[in-house]
Amino acid sequence: MDGACCAGSGHRGAIARTTDGSAPPKARHEPARWRPALAERQQVRRQHLGPARATAFHADEERELNATIVALESGQAAPAAPELTEPQRQAAANRLIAERFQGTEAVRARALLGLPPA
Repeated sequence: MDGACCAGSGHRGAIARTTDGSAPPKARHEPARWRPALAERQQVRRQHLGPARATAFHADEERELNATIVALESGQAAPAAPELTEPQRQAAANRLIAERFQGTEAVRARALLGLPPA
């Protein structure tokens, strides 16, 4: 299913259409459209979490997104996210599981992440 049946319904998987029925240009190529979205996201976070918690939880993400917007608006390439090798990914997943899960929950988390049993 291509999701076109849901256009305009507010369904998350809906494909947006312009008035002539064609698909709009991809927003990822239009960083000027990102700035209002970031501002809206910041406002909602501050309303729900309060300014201090919103800053504590989301400041890094917002700073990185803003840097990406600035880079793209100035014609530069967006900063690349660091890629993990498979051993690095598994080590990070193992650390996360060890820190946050115990017993059967750790077994379940490992299975969900596709890791071998400990």
